[in-house]
Amino acid sequence: MHIQEELMYENDLLKMNIELMHAHINKLNNMLHDLIVSVAKVDERLIGNLMNNSVSSTFLSDDTFLLMPCTNPPAHTSNCYNNSIYKEGRWVANTDSSQCIDFSNYKELAIDDEFDKQRYFVVQLVLGNDVPYKCFGHNHFCH
Repeated sequence: MHIQEELMYENDLLKMNIELMHAHINKLNNMLHDLIVSVAKVDERLIGNLMNNSVSSTFLSDDTFLLMPCTNPPAHTSNCYNNSIYKEGRWVANTDSSQCIDFSNYKELAIDDEFDKQRYFVVQLVLGNDVPYKCFGHNHFCH
């Protein structure tokens, strides 16, 4: 009888631990939900990205939003497409076509490729970039 009581106690303890874990997971789930809703009000592409869909969201109230399909520009040809420019990690309206870069006119360099660091430094100062993440050859235009 003693072994049966121990098994019942262990079973009850296991049930309690599962309930505690379930409560913690629910708390984390609610926190994640609140975080996503908050960030999605600033990043209109977040909800679409989480759904793996090319849609943009516009919030109509605290808990209601409108989803609109997004245009997918051709990959790796330019930083401009249909009066938009890819700037600071997102597509925004563009009225200055002089900011557009045709990638086919430049040679892409890997981060560890050798290049003229002195010319790069001059361009870096002129553009005011601290740490560029992508460089293009012959003019060393970095952004």
